[in-house]
Amino acid sequence: MKKITYLLCFMLFATLSFAQQTIKGTIIDAETKQPLPDALVKILDSKFSVRTDEKGQFRMVKVPKGKKTIVISLKDHKTITQEIDSNEPLVKLGKIELGKPDVLPDAIQTIILDNEDSNSETSEEQNIASQLGTSRDLFSQYSNYSWFPARYRVRGYLSNYNESFVNGVPFNDLNDDRAPFSEYSGLNDVTRRNRQDYQGLSPNNFAFGDLAGSNNLDTRASYHRKQTRVSYMNANRNFSHRLMATYSTGLTPKNWAFTASGSRRWAQEGYVTGTFYDAYSYFVSVDKVLGNNHVLNLTILDAPTKNANGGNTTLEMVNYSGDKYYNHNWGYQNGKKRNYAVNNRQAPTAILRHDFKINEHSNLTTSASFQLESNHRGAIEWINARDPRPDYYSTVPSGFDDEYQRQKGIELFTSSEAVRQIDWDYLYQTNYKNIQTVNNTTGKRAQYMLFDNVTNTKEASLYSNYQNTVNDHLQLSGGAAYRYFQSEDYRQLTDLLGADYSVDIDKFADRDPNRPTDTLFSQNDIGRQNRILKVGDKFGYDYKVNVQNAYLWGQSAWSYNHFDFFLAAKGSTTSFFREGLNQNGRFPTNSLGKSAVGTFLNYGVKGGLTYKLNGRNYFNFYAGYTTKAPNSRDAFLSPRTRNSLVPDLKSEKILSGEVAYNYRSPMFSAQLTGYYTLFKDKIKASTFYSDEDQSFVNYVAQGLDMRHSGVELAAEYKLTSQLEVFVAGVLSQSLYWSRPTAIATPDNGITSKQSNLNGQTVYIK
Repeated sequence: MKKITYLLCFMLFATLSFAQQTIKGTIIDAETKQPLPDALVKILDSKFSVRTDEKGQFRMVKVPKGKKTIVISLKDHKTITQEIDSNEPLVKLGKIELGKPDVLPDAIQTIILDNEDSNSETSEEQNIASQLGTSRDLFSQYSNYSWFPARYRVRGYLSNYNESFVNGVPFNDLNDDRAPFSEYSGLNDVTRRNRQDYQGLSPNNFAFGDLAGSNNLDTRASYHRKQTRVSYMNANRNFSHRLMATYSTGLTPKNWAFTASGSRRWAQEGYVTGTFYDAYSYFVSVDKVLGNNHVLNLTILDAPTKNANGGNTTLEMVNYSGDKYYNHNWGYQNGKKRNYAVNNRQAPTAILRHDFKINEHSNLTTSASFQLESNHRGAIEWINARDPRPDYYSTVPSGFDDEYQRQKGIELFTSSEAVRQIDWDYLYQTNYKNIQTVNNTTGKRAQYMLFDNVTNTKEASLYSNYQNTVNDHLQLSGGAAYRYFQSEDYRQLTDLLGADYSVDIDKFADRDPNRPTDTLFSQNDIGRQNRILKVGDKFGYDYKVNVQNAYLWGQSAWSYNHFDFFLAAKGSTTSFFREGLNQNGRFPTNSLGKSAVGTFLNYGVKGGLTYKLNGRNYFNFYAGYTTKAPNSRDAFLSPRTRNSLVPDLKSEKILSGEVAYNYRSPMFSAQLTGYYTLFKDKIKASTFYSDEDQSFVNYVAQGLDMRHSGVELAAEYKLTSQLEVFVAGVLSQSLYWSRPTAIATPDNGITSKQSNLNGQTVYIK
């Protein structure tokens, strides 16, 4: 009897199994042909519903066979239905296009909401949408943009913990790891839509990810909708006007796609007095679809910008001027405002991308890029003359010892704008009077001059990303990259301010009372002693930094009815060295040629679990541990003058975890996240001028630990199809969490008072 019962149960189970099927498909925009994530796909009058992932794909499993009606809906798109009558185990619907509605389907949305609220959603056999592979993070979606003008830092992290990709290639600067968003500024029409953003430790299908977020900007022309768009904006920011134009063909019948965009942003004077802004941007992207499995793309972009900066100042000068945006960088010359701190930057970039659809389940993307960047940062130099800046501490009233002189100074600084700004006439007159003979050259030797701190870089990158949907439950992704970076840093003379020449010596070393009697000590380049400088010449320092980086990463992500979980790992190698192009008089044996090579092997692991209570309530638990090589910019004691690496360089260690609750429905969504991150063995380098030592001092803190913790909250409510209310808040704490040791190194090479700190413990609050 038992055998018959077991046999009947087995037959019933087999019958039920064979009576089930899997339904899959991809939802795309009818106009742009782009995948549509977060679209709702459900079977009418049933408990089965699921949302599309980042690629617009969906799967419904364990669906009873037979005739059924599929309903597909998404905000701002038409809701469509599709009849299915099949007994096949796997039903492939292919690509389904959603068009724009003629009128907003509020009634349809209400019906969908009622169906989703059905009690059947708690069934054990439901298809609950997975969060794996989706980039929608409610908090970062709004706060990162809305709070950006207030210089909000995600969780208090520095910007070098944000991982940025453009069309599949890593875009962070290899010298300092910062994400250069300015390189595609002004290209809003082509950058605001086709973008993936991932926050914190969440799983990621195009990169391992980083703590402050990971974003990939997809610039393929075929992913831009067909359009001709011209727009103008007036603003009261750094710029006053913006003119922007974009043209896109969409995918043509001959399988070509073309997109071009350009803009100009400008202001004769920004909201900070004495500043101006003049920026252009251009973007060209061309796609060629080759058969059913290959797409080639070429993208060229740049955002050349020239602008005059405002300067940091003191509350004292703000009070004298009555202007909270007081700027000391400018003064009147021939009746016009002139600013000495003018920056000029451009970074033309070319990206070649190949997309290979290996089969229905797997894709391989390979991208190569090349970039040339030129960055000029204007400054003023004075030699054997007083500091020309009007807010220099010894020339403002607070620096006067005599009370009577202090009061007179306050009256003068309050009443006269000229006293609070650069006196260009004085600078020219000083140079006119300074007649000297150096190296058989007689003429007006500059005591004041303008120069640029120049950084020219070139970078080549190669990156390949593989994604494979193995089955209904398992997704694999991974990638490999190689990057080469070289920068050259130097000073370039831009204006002699009426003088005939200058001389390439270090003014601080030349006037140091403790300097040796060696006549070569103050020379910036022993091979060219007392070199006469003209406009356009390099001077001061001149060196290159070479960096190479290679890494591998991989991720496995599993998805089931009530649980998602993933594991990811990466490994990398980084090496860098300095190459001095001048033989410095303070360091004649340690400045010319190549330095020692810093080499670091690093790794990272992370994983997470998502519990899906039902289609609306999600609980996330993520944790990770990574190591990170020090930036080459921080790794040298004084890169302007010598080849010495910081002693005992270490990779930093990062331990992080986060817990989140997400609620998601068509009308209301909310997210609550708690996080904790501990950084260990960081290096922090800074440079300042020391009056006591009469030299620039390079200060390095080693063994620096930091702790970041906090809670983030975000909620969104859709009042209508066109109006929504959003609220976001964060309570966070970022602390120094150790007592580092200090290394202070003066540029002039003489043991200084600051150097007495070396090896001592620094107590940081």
